[in-house]
Amino acid sequence: VTDTHLARQAATAYLTASGLTGTVQVTGGTTVTVNVRDTYPTTFLGIIGINALTVTGNAHSRITRSVDGVEQ
Repeated sequence: VTDTHLARQAATAYLTASGLTGTVQVTGGTTVTVNVRDTYPTTFLGIIGINALTVTGNAHSRITRSVDGVEQ
């Protein structure tokens, strides 16, 4: 049995420690999905009127249980 609350809490803590905001979803008790979006100021692109860039990222992770390196 997977503790989905702990999985969500761990992913959220990682985002916070990284200085990012995003969403965390646990689906089916075995898949963690994290989506982030942030805006970064530019340095040289400001010369041509681009003062910031928005970046996004997402990742999926499957929660498994292993004993002696063998997935159970």
